[in-house]
Amino acid sequence: MNEKNSQRGSVTVIVLGAMVAILGLGAIVIDGGMLYYEQAKLQTAVDSVVLAGARVLHEGPLAVSTAAENVAIANGLSLLDLQLSINTATGKVTASAVKQVELGLAKILNHSQAEVGALAEAQVGGISGLKGMAPLGVIWQEFLFGQLYDIKVGAGDGGGGNYGALALGGTGSANYRDNLRYGYPGWLRVGDIIMTEPGNMSNPTKLAIEGRIDACQHGCTFDRYVASCSKVLFVPVINSLPNGRGEVTIIGFAGFFVDDYTGQGNQNYIRGRFIQSFASGEAGASSSYGLTMIKLTR
Repeated sequence: MNEKNSQRGSVTVIVLGAMVAILGLGAIVIDGGMLYYEQAKLQTAVDSVVLAGARVLHEGPLAVSTAAENVAIANGLSLLDLQLSINTATGKVTASAVKQVELGLAKILNHSQAEVGALAEAQVGGISGLKGMAPLGVIWQEFLFGQLYDIKVGAGDGGGGNYGALALGGTGSANYRDNLRYGYPGWLRVGDIIMTEPGNMSNPTKLAIEGRIDACQHGCTFDRYVASCSKVLFVPVINSLPNGRGEVTIIGFAGFFVDDYTGQGNQNYIRGRFIQSFASGEAGASSSYGLTMIKLTR
């Protein structure tokens, strides 16, 4: 009888041990999966926080804090759990956050909560290369943000038959028109030597700019536009225009919001407002002409 009781006790211990092991394994699978999901969601929120802050870094720390906090709240992140660091000198916005997660099956094993954390850093920097450029070479002249400028000039302002047009990936008015309407599909980089496209080409300009203006469906304005707005032109910055078809060197990139085109024939102009904008391209230490890029560095 004592032997049977001993055997039963041993079986009970084994069963209890097995149950604990099964519960532990279940907790790892179920609660571990939940923790992974919550950590990924937190990381996405923190990434969004630093990207939002970096986009307004040029406006100062207060603007960064406001933008970051608004995005944090929109992503369900408590401001009490958020740590934000702003460095305008290096162009970096860093954020970290922690969150307490209620566990499920692990509560049976006396573990009711676990902590997940996330860290992100966004860097604002220069751009050394871009795709999708408009075929317009703009001579730098200390532009002011929000001011209206002629980014393709007319006969009275052009020199030697050049009015700001560039021959990107080929020559001719049809190539120019398509590049102006849709953006040049190839890469352009700081230091590249490219050819000008002489002639005013008023009709190709009119067709391309009308197409861009008509394609905007968001009611965009120069101070409030979606990132992919067709009215935004990214253009190469150059030092000067030669006479006739000739070479120019790209020294940087700038962004303009197209307000309108005007005039016919040799008096055809494209007018746009100089904007502070961001683009996805190749990072570099080139000078900033209002167009920069943001990337997550961690």
